Amino acid sequence: MPFLEGWSYRRAHNVIGSTIAAQSNYQMKFIVRRESGSSSGSTIFIDPDKCEEDFVDIRFTDDLDSLLDYWIITSNTLVAEIWVELNTIAVGPDTQSIYCYYGNPDASSVSSGLETFIRWDDFDLGYTAGDSLKPERGWTIDAPVVDVQEDPADSSNLVMRIWDEALNPGVRNTFPIQVGIALHYRTRRTGGTRYSPYSFDNQGDYAMTCRWSATVIEYFSGSYLPFTPVLQCANNIWYEFEVRLVPTQDIAQIIRGGTTYVGGWRGTPNNIAEIWFGRADGATGYIDRFFVRKFISPEPTHGSWGIEESCVTQNLNEVLNLDLLLSNSPRKTLTETLSSSLFLLRKVTKEIREPLSLKGKVSRFFKMLRREEMKLTTELSQVSRKIVRIFEYLSFQENIIRSFSKVLLQTFSLQGSFSFSIIPRIRKTVRLFAQTLTSGEVGYKALVSLKKKGRYILKLGRENK
Repeated sequence: MPFLEGWSYRRAHNVIGSTIAAQSNYQMKFIVRRESGSSSGSTIFIDPDKCEEDFVDIRFTDDLDSLLDYWIITSNTLVAEIWVELNTIAVGPDTQSIYCYYGNPDASSVSSGLETFIRWDDFDLGYTAGDSLKPERGWTIDAPVVDVQEDPADSSNLVMRIWDEALNPGVRNTFPIQVGIALHYRTRRTGGTRYSPYSFDNQGDYAMTCRWSATVIEYFSGSYLPFTPVLQCANNIWYEFEVRLVPTQDIAQIIRGGTTYVGGWRGTPNNIAEIWFGRADGATGYIDRFFVRKFISPEPTHGSWGIEESCVTQNLNEVLNLDLLLSNSPRKTLTETLSSSLFLLRKVTKEIREPLSLKGKVSRFFKMLRREEMKLTTELSQVSRKIVRIFEYLSFQENIIRSFSKVLLQTFSLQGSFSFSIIPRIRKTVRLFAQTLTSGEVGYKALVSLKKKGRYILKLGRENK
């Protein structure tokens, strides 16, 4: 499969499908690390000299070379957490191949939560402090006490705030009906003793309701009950939750810090279409990094990673693997081979020359070039040997043609000699023969008639004595 234009490296990755069903537009998490290591599971290790520090050159494609949507949720110069939306995933145990590309100093980020998830909002993109939530992102405000404000722990970050002394003001986010979802978000509570961190709705009926009562998160099932094990939280601390809900599989869970907390249902829904956030008893709640993705149990899982591929090496391999079986159709095969070889070699040359003009990137290019030097030396030597074979073949063909031409010339020379020497002799013999016949006394008289159009015509006639 050809490389993305402008990218220098890639690695293939296999995703193993869920045994429940094939999936489409399914989101999976990847960890990209700019350091040496052995790639496995969801984590890929990349030489830091081959990847930009802010990960803006990271791209993902499917096995048809189509770009996949992704969102970089967090990153520093060492590691990035990236969610990728896969177009299709086969039912397990079959696998789906995708590619991770890197190594393009001219790339700019195309990370987009809006394009990657069912619903997404980071409350930074397109907002300023004091703004209302955006309806085009699925939000409906049920009371005028929900807005966007600065993070109480980090003034450079904007978050959603739910505040007021009134009972249960809140906000809803509506999305297309889903059989199963996973809600991801960060939440924080200040003041008060009760706050509703989320509730799920099934087209007008509560499917699941939770509250943050004192220091414990509880779910409602006839009465409020603690999760198993007990999920405890304190005021003025940010917590990151993943809430997994699949009504048809009776899955109602919260994941926090790698621990799974099991809850229950308020109703008996078949699907999920809405999420509520609310507040009670004077508490102020904050929400950040909100997104909703598809979820099925068991989920698709990460398989193996392939070896690193280089765009220069791939193009040279295409040259080396060209069909050079000249015996079947020498002229056609040789022409096609030389044409393809010249095209690919020009492409390699272009890819080698282009980085030389990149401002401020020359040193990085030469580092990459040195890493490829030994490999390229061997491969170019193989190309050279094959080209020598081609010219040897051409030389062989030329010698055959020259030898054949010499034989033809000799043949034509003999034909000429025959025409100019043998034929006149035949004609002379015929004349002598005719003279003998006319002078003889053999009972018949041969008469030589006229010479017509260059031929002697002998007529034999009987003469009476």
